[in-house]
Amino acid sequence: MTRAFLESLFFSLRDHLQGVKIDLLADMRDKRHDLDDVGEWITSLEDRDDASSEELERLQQEILQLQDQQLDLQAHMEDLENRSRQNNICIRSIPTETKGTDLHEYVTVLFTQVLGDPPETGIKLDRVHRVGAL
Repeated sequence: MTRAFLESLFFSLRDHLQGVKIDLLADMRDKRHDLDDVGEWITSLEDRDDASSEELERLQQEILQLQDQQLDLQAHMEDLENRSRQNNICIRSIPTETKGTDLHEYVTVLFTQVLGDPPETGIKLDRVHRVGAL
């Protein structure tokens, strides 16, 4: 091996390594750019996750408020139903075949018998109807 051959081999190797170095630097720039893109994407996902968490918390609070409101409305409705029944009288054991105007007449006669002489104004019944089993 001559000196000239070794020098040409050295320069050839140096040029080749210089090309590899340039390629590696270009690849590293591309990877850095890709890594920056991934970082931005992760930041975007984290922001959306934060927004979703806040929205979830808001909706959970709204659900709790709506449940409380529903319980309040349910209690109010039950109270109104109970108040609407304050002047109602439940009579048991009326024959099943008694219906319509017969039922009204039957109850009027029943009250007349129970009260004895009817009051001067008579017995006034707004409505008489059957109710399911109590």
